[in-house]
Amino acid sequence: MLLRSLIAIAVLLVMTPENTATAAGVTTNKLANRFIALDRNGDGVSFAEFMTMIESRARREYKEMDGNGDGRVSRYEYKRFWSARKAQYYRIKR
Repeated sequence: MLLRSLIAIAVLLVMTPENTATAAGVTTNKLANRFIALDRNGDGVSFAEFMTMIESRARREYKEMDGNGDGRVSRYEYKRFWSARKAQYYRIKR
């Protein structure tokens, strides 16, 4: 369950405005380049390298969600965070 959640967060994080281009191939190339950049030793992206990225991004996301900084995300904080993300996404799409 935790792994699925982390992967879902990673997918959402990768879907940044610069990756939502509609030109064929542009998005794919940017995503591929970001993924390959995770490879630190040139032997392909290992699970450990991938998880390092996910954990780093998940920590940033969690810190952003935790509006009052108490180390816990309330229902209100969670909804506020995702409402803001949704609004940001739709502003960019238009």
